[in-house]
Amino acid sequence: MKLQTRWGALLATASIAALTGGALLQAGARSEKAEQKRAAKTIQWQPSLAAAEKESQQTGKPVMVVFHASWCGACRMLEQQTLTNPKVIEAAQKWVTVKVDVDQQPRIAAQFGIRSLPTTGFLRADGGPKLGFVGAAGPQDMVKVMEAAHARLEKSKAGTQESGGKTEQ
Repeated sequence: MKLQTRWGALLATASIAALTGGALLQAGARSEKAEQKRAAKTIQWQPSLAAAEKESQQTGKPVMVVFHASWCGACRMLEQQTLTNPKVIEAAQKWVTVKVDVDQQPRIAAQFGIRSLPTTGFLRADGGPKLGFVGAAGPQDMVKVMEAAHARLEKSKAGTQESGGKTEQ
């Protein structure tokens, strides 16, 4: 009788552990799905322009660069009101995105001729035409600009391929 009780307790403990482990695995899976869902609700920024260019070359997606500074009020407004908007986040799926802090990376800012903030730049994966605008656009305007820039870069890419690699201006 004592043996059965011990086995019963052991089996009950094993069952609880299995159920708990299963619950933990399910909770972990739910947590991972929640993280993926949350990640899809934000723009996935590359850590550097070099990383963005590398991913762009691998995926064929053009690059969207947002030049900003911590002291820039319009940059904060762009970050808080525009770049968190669901329609902008959705439009950003077509881009490899990167933010460049001009105070931390002045050479890159100089390379692109950045004189005002915020500045949003767009370039092809092959480094082709660079497009951009200055200022903190609202969400609707940002989506329009992103779509127009994407279409223009795709058109210029097609023109380059047709002309044997020469960039059309």
